Amino acid sequence: MARVGMRLSFWAMMAWVVFVPLVVGAAAAWPTHRLCGAEGLRAQAAAAAIVMPVMLVSALLVVLVAPYGPAAAAAAFMAVGAVRAMIVLFAGIIVWRFWHLSGMVLGIWVGLFYLVTLVCGAFWLAHALQQDAFLVALGKINRSPPPRQRKGLAASP
Repeated sequence: MARVGMRLSFWAMMAWVVFVPLVVGAAAAWPTHRLCGAEGLRAQAAAAAIVMPVMLVSALLVVLVAPYGPAAAAAAFMAVGAVRAMIVLFAGIIVWRFWHLSGMVLGIWVGLFYLVTLVCGAFWLAHALQQDAFLVALGKINRSPPPRQRKGLAASP
């Protein structure tokens, strides 16, 4: 059995991190339009355009680090958290200042999209870590270190 890293599905990541928040946004478009009008829908679309690419790139980084093992994938998810939040915050401020959107509606939607994508990303990674742990427990994946040789028993060249 070969020693392998963790395998994460790019398409599962897309389903969790992109599809679910888009469904939430689509379901909330009508109430947003009723409460805030067309400007509210523009702010909602701008919030989705801010948050989705940032979360997609951060989840893609986790997928790229996963072959180094589950600890590396979990550490990558945590490591990009602060950077992800700062990028979303600064992008939201820039969009608010230059596009003259309603700050309250934009802030609510940025926060909502960020929380939904963060929770979905955490569920996606937790599910993948659980599947990986089951595969290790069943013996389908071997992550034990290679056996060490004693100095006196090493084969001579």
